[in-house]
Amino acid sequence: MLKKTLIASAIAGMLATPLAQAASILNQTPQGSYTSNVLGGSSWSGFTATFLGQHTLTSTADFSSLAQLMLYDAIWIDQELDNSLSAPEISALTSYLTGGGKVVLIGENSGWTNWNSSLMSLVGGTYTPDCSGAIGTSLVSNPLTTGVGTVQNVCGSVLGSGGGVELLFSNGLAGLYTVGAGQALVVMDSNWNDNSYIGSENNSVFASNIVSWLGAEAATGALAFNPKGIGHIQYVPYFSTQEGNVTAVSIVNTDTVNGKVLKVRFRGASNSDDVYDFQVFLSPGDVWTAGIAQGSDGRSRLDTADKSCTLPANVNGAFITSRTPAAGGVAETREGYIEILTMADIVQGSPGSDQRALYTATKHVKAVAPCTASVLTALTHENASDYMAPPTTGIMANWSIINVNRIVAYSGAAAAIEARDAAGEAGPGRLVYWDQRSVPLSVAQANANTADPLLRGASPAIVGARYDLPDLSTPYLPDLPICPFCQARALSDAIAAQEIAAEYYNEASLGAQTDVVVSFPTRRYFAAVKYGTPNTIVRNATSDGNIYFTADNTELGNAANGGQPWQICARLGVNAVAFYDREETPTVIDDIVISPGTPTSLSICGEVTVVGVNNTSASDSATFGSVARSNVANGFTAGWGSLTVPSENGLPMLARQFLRINNTQTNVYYGMSFPARVVVPGFPAPFVPVP
Repeated sequence: MLKKTLIASAIAGMLATPLAQAASILNQTPQGSYTSNVLGGSSWSGFTATFLGQHTLTSTADFSSLAQLMLYDAIWIDQELDNSLSAPEISALTSYLTGGGKVVLIGENSGWTNWNSSLMSLVGGTYTPDCSGAIGTSLVSNPLTTGVGTVQNVCGSVLGSGGGVELLFSNGLAGLYTVGAGQALVVMDSNWNDNSYIGSENNSVFASNIVSWLGAEAATGALAFNPKGIGHIQYVPYFSTQEGNVTAVSIVNTDTVNGKVLKVRFRGASNSDDVYDFQVFLSPGDVWTAGIAQGSDGRSRLDTADKSCTLPANVNGAFITSRTPAAGGVAETREGYIEILTMADIVQGSPGSDQRALYTATKHVKAVAPCTASVLTALTHENASDYMAPPTTGIMANWSIINVNRIVAYSGAAAAIEARDAAGEAGPGRLVYWDQRSVPLSVAQANANTADPLLRGASPAIVGARYDLPDLSTPYLPDLPICPFCQARALSDAIAAQEIAAEYYNEASLGAQTDVVVSFPTRRYFAAVKYGTPNTIVRNATSDGNIYFTADNTELGNAANGGQPWQICARLGVNAVAFYDREETPTVIDDIVISPGTPTSLSICGEVTVVGVNNTSASDSATFGSVARSNVANGFTAGWGSLTVPSENGLPMLARQFLRINNTQTNVYYGMSFPARVVVPGFPAPFVPVP
């Protein structure tokens, strides 16, 4: 029951409320020389009664039989003084966890070194042998910490931050590890819930939460696009500095209680290459603004006079081309899209705490934030939970593209993505702060936090750094297993479309021009280009959720498909585009002319591509976009058209039309922009991750 429901819920992203159900639990017969503090032991009689009030318990001599483990909803492993888990037991338990199971592991103090070490080998964690009596506060918000303010470690060891653990409390008493599709809860003391100490602090609440967690039918929550425009994550579908375009961006924190720690990343139009990224610290109710224009060297550059804090302290500067294709030159920085991710909340905290220090350092005083360098530069991924809280919703973003020379402007709202709970209400996300440093990511860190195929693996095409995280695939929901592929698929499935539609207007006497900008915000997490001689496409496997950008429907640009040799092109096939004029006259384009090629079927090249309707000149088009451009002609002046994807999966895409019209009396251009409409959504099958 458990394995199936946990995997299914992690995949679909549309998850049921966790139900505190009766579960079948397997544990071991009392072993070692400290058997009073185990399930059924004399010192655990109170906890055991609570446990058996909900669940059934079966005992076994060891855990080496995977077939036996798979018969149970969860496994409970008590501490064993002078013993350790055997290699066959670790192998069977690893397979059980990888398949989606839940395991509770009880460790102990420095007298249990062999036992504790065997637990760490199972979950890949680290710990410090100790006899700690520290009281700890909750670090995260999840079903295990609900209602828990503080817990006491009576005389146990202390968990470290290694192995991708989600530490639950500041004293290192307990942590949640993701192993494949499963979860392992490690508690490093067996006295915290005995009859003498279960009443200390909120130990009894934590104990009750563990019992409920073992019977929870499924994890909760989903990432959803919020049509109201408020969310944890914002996606700006297009920026441009072509032909005098200036892109203005504003980010608003509508949360008037908590500040926000944001990751702002600009990605290029060809292949979503990172061209500029930094961090912004918004205080409660704060707004951050910036402008992006073409510099004297031809690169886009960002300039801001905003008083909010950033890391680095000065973010003004030219975009970076170290990861863009050399053959594309500085033009690769002139078009693309923007990701804005809330990594954490800034909360007031108690006096003297690290949380209060960060709140004070970033809170505006007389319209200027102090931006205390000693506090901001001290922030790391490892100490983030000391300074910050899990991210909540509240940010919105707007964009404008203004061209003074051409006297035209466009504007719109960013797409908002919100973390939701099972009831569909906004909830906290996972704390995903990574420091803005060039420290290389380990293979384990990259694999656990991104689906980007160029950053993953034992020999990645790009050795990622801490500033590469988080991205849109970084696992954001706190109750789900760590699975970047699952998140990339969930976001992609949410915007998958088989057919989209938009209007066009090309009246020559009014200088009217129409561009449709199509973006694929998640393609980077399925397929990317490794630049070299030759350029090569690196794809994630179908088993990793890649049903959208496969060898069957993508290729590198060439003369036939109209793309550049460093761009991925999606082959849409014949009859992919249909146009109608305003009087219902139809035309279906089989042989669409795409500058600079003449293919026999339509391909869309680039991650953000501009489709010009009845226009072959980028310099006289609506957006002036040229990095990744396709031009289609239909013989009409005005009407509407549709773009159809041959697969019922659809493609994960967002599209927007840009219309420019000239007032011939004043020679002033008017700019209008509307989102394209989804006529037929995609219907992808649910993604089941491979253990």
